[in-house]
Amino acid sequence: MGKIKNFVCKHKKKLSVIVTAAVMTAMSAFSCFAAEADTAVSSDNALQTALTSFTDALTNVQGNILQFIVAAIPTALAIFGVVVAVTKGIGFVKKLLGKAS
Repeated sequence: MGKIKNFVCKHKKKLSVIVTAAVMTAMSAFSCFAAEADTAVSSDNALQTALTSFTDALTNVQGNILQFIVAAIPTALAIFGVVVAVTKGIGFVKKLLGKAS
């Protein structure tokens, strides 16, 4: 918990800009839920509709992010494997050359 607190304290200004931008983006999306001039909508119904749409949008974003992560995992594992193999190989060769001398 201390690491998180230190991180937040260290990057306070950057995080506040990011959070402000995220809130402004989310709040600007609510204008698309406005009712037409001829249609009467209760505030409870409008709020529930906005909440449902916002929840659905966040769920879709979460699904898309997970798809990107799943797509990147095989490539990341291959790169990690190559780096480990090369590092171990160089260490093995150095060890052999050190014993041969």
